[in-house]
Amino acid sequence: MARFSLTTVAVAVALLQGVADACTRCVYLGPDDTVLVARSMDWVEDPGSEVWVFPRGMKRNGAAGPGSIACWTQYVLDSFATVKETVAALERDPFTILAPILPNGEPAVGHM
Repeated sequence: MARFSLTTVAVAVALLQGVADACTRCVYLGPDDTVLVARSMDWVEDPGSEVWVFPRGMKRNGAAGPGSIACWTQYVLDSFATVKETVAALERDPFTILAPILPNGEPAVGHM
């Protein structure tokens, strides 16, 4: 009887758990202090993302008006070699994030 009750409780807990709205992150810790990090885009709905590959040295502009950067992540990847360098530079200059509205009517959120 106790075994049946524990199984029932375990199944009930599993069924009551909600879905996490988050991106999946994978970390590889390799030899010689090698660390590789990747993440997926685990969105609840398709935000219409596109993946682009730009040639090194390509000239671009912010494309979002004065004082703003439309492709912020790309700007950071193009401009800085380390996290320390990135943080130091981004702390000096304030910036504004213009979040697009997703198909569900909610503003997009992001992280890097």
